[in-house]
Amino acid sequence: MPNSKKSGRLIAHRTDRLGARVNSLVNARRIAEELDAPYCIYWVQSVPGHDSADINDPHELFDVDFIAEHFLSHDEWVQARPDLIPVGKLTDHPLSKIRRLLAQGKDVAVNNAFGITRFRNEDSEDVSDAFRKASRDIPLAASLVPQQSQIASSLANATAYHIRRGDLTTGVRTKHSAWPHKCIPDEFYQAHMRTELAQARDVILFSDDPDTVKAFSAQFPQLRTADDVIARDCLTIGQCDLLELFAMSCCSTIIAPEQSAFSTTAAELGGSRKIDVTEALGESQKSKAIVALSNRLRDRPETFANDGEIAQMLVHVSAWSDQTGDRRHFSSLAAPFVNEGLSISFIFPMLLRSQIISDDWSGAQAVAERMDQVPIIQDKAFAEALGLRAAIELKAGRSQEALGHLLNAATISPRSRILRDMLSAALQTGLVGDRNFTVFPGEAPGMNQVGFKSRQEPELHAILRQIFDLDGAKHLPSPDILFLDQADIVGAGSVGKAMFRSHRARAYIKGSSKLKTVEGRVFHAALQLMEKRSHQRMQALVQLAEEHPNLAYAQFQLSRAHGADANWHEAAKIAAVAAEQAPDIPIYSAWAGRLAIKVRSYDHAARWLRFATEAMPGVSENHAILADALHRNAQGEDALEAVARARRLVPTNSRYIMTTSRILESLGRMKEAAEVLSDIEMIARTSRQTYRRLAEIHLEMQNGPDALDAVEKGLELAPDFEPLLAIKAQLTSDGFVRG
Repeated sequence: MPNSKKSGRLIAHRTDRLGARVNSLVNARRIAEELDAPYCIYWVQSVPGHDSADINDPHELFDVDFIAEHFLSHDEWVQARPDLIPVGKLTDHPLSKIRRLLAQGKDVAVNNAFGITRFRNEDSEDVSDAFRKASRDIPLAASLVPQQSQIASSLANATAYHIRRGDLTTGVRTKHSAWPHKCIPDEFYQAHMRTELAQARDVILFSDDPDTVKAFSAQFPQLRTADDVIARDCLTIGQCDLLELFAMSCCSTIIAPEQSAFSTTAAELGGSRKIDVTEALGESQKSKAIVALSNRLRDRPETFANDGEIAQMLVHVSAWSDQTGDRRHFSSLAAPFVNEGLSISFIFPMLLRSQIISDDWSGAQAVAERMDQVPIIQDKAFAEALGLRAAIELKAGRSQEALGHLLNAATISPRSRILRDMLSAALQTGLVGDRNFTVFPGEAPGMNQVGFKSRQEPELHAILRQIFDLDGAKHLPSPDILFLDQADIVGAGSVGKAMFRSHRARAYIKGSSKLKTVEGRVFHAALQLMEKRSHQRMQALVQLAEEHPNLAYAQFQLSRAHGADANWHEAAKIAAVAAEQAPDIPIYSAWAGRLAIKVRSYDHAARWLRFATEAMPGVSENHAILADALHRNAQGEDALEAVARARRLVPTNSRYIMTTSRILESLGRMKEAAEVLSDIEMIARTSRQTYRRLAEIHLEMQNGPDALDAVEKGLELAPDFEPLLAIKAQLTSDGFVRG
């Protein structure tokens, strides 16, 4: 479908599974009909093995003429994508806003996975009716049409159950995040289903896991399944999925997870009543279900499909244990799985937290040691686990080790809740401060007592107070102030800016007695500049630095201000002054080193960064930046040693892994460079860029088959990632294709 420059288009686009794709398609069609505007669909082609590969061919699902009129080719999509305006940015406006944009020739991406897209002043019921009408008019493939009326008539009064598993328990990335609102225990469904069946209701089960369907059918013989209403003979998996979506939409009630694009879309298409299965159960039912789930985890772990499913079920046990106060119940179930090899990322901080609250320090130490043997590939989980490891180290009297864990955690995921709590306590006691974490100088002990961010962790907070010897403190300071003065060093980006806009921080600054000091005035000037950049505010900071040329803190803040404007040479020059004036403050040296790299002064960069790493050897980022400086200065072997130190501290950081590979490549050690990426497959599989680099290395080695293998694994993560698609096209033209 060629792009018309006379009018923009509504373009439906999702890279995930069928429910989300159909939702975006119908939303685009609904809006297009409302505006009498053109719409089209880009249907992503996933590599074999990807979760959505079964729906690759839209011709299996939709009418051929419909596809010809409304579907974009890949080349057309590539051309349109850079200028697309996401519809999510427009929903606060009336539809007339979209009409004007389309009239200007601009394309709008309709890419929401859940629910109906509504705009300001639109009537909710009218939009729902229009959405359902738009869905009914979509012409399906000829092979599917005969079943539509038959399915509809057989399900008019049925109650549908939707059990979501699939990629939540097997996906490369998804299984390492907890999905308590998507992945619900079988026991919850069983409890609800018994009540429905006892009332002789017509009940039908849908699930993306055949084993689940088989198990429920054996337990409830009167239960219908999708196989009872869909004739699957001669149909593809994708076609069956589409008919299941249609069948679910025909049911009067849908019992499903709170968050599921498939069941939510079905409910919107059919106007069905959707009920969250967890909320539908009474507390007594939920407790009995959790007990049954716990017994199954303990006695029959083989009944779970994989480690991913076990981990997702443990999330529900953890929540119940929190609610009842019986933390040891969760720990007793989770710890054996971890000790036997369970390596799902989010389980580690969850288990450590439970053990610490339960005063099981020996168990927590064992889990911490297990962390050194198992890659935790989800950043937030790793940061929280490191924060809790800091508590373990402090309990054992190892404060420097604790400090290293805290600073590395702040580098990885600065806003994780547990880390914020740890930093609050560490700030109050002086474990972190202006010499190792750039805080408002001398302010830590007297900071405004704003309290913990979360009030939902009283037991953990009590333990932190005990560990940090803060039993008398009712409140602990917010660590916001740490991040206010640290954001660009830890690489927080937009997070840092958000911190600078913090109402709490502004209130603290306004009321602080430290504003009467020179450091306070400098900090206040820097804060105002970050909030709103202007020539006037920049000059205020410049003037303070000129008035106090020997104050390292003033020079440091001025350097950061120039860095924010990408004035790298000026920033580097001033940063070097700050580092020289205060050689005992390693973060000044680290900043000077980073800026020296920016201006390609690699000898100076290495000098400053060595100061930083010697002063704070437990901070991984400084070692990694030193490795970068040495690598750029053609000191490959020294660079390799530096990045190895970073990886020992944070072994799952994909950037450190990539750096190692690049250094080895520069040394001509191509095979080792490839092995670094491929030997840690669990980590590499989470990064499309890792696979891109691995493919490029194999291409340089003229190893086409391995390059193609890397490309296809990367496309499993990101089916629409252009650099990988380009490499695949090159390999295909060279004759490397799958049979």
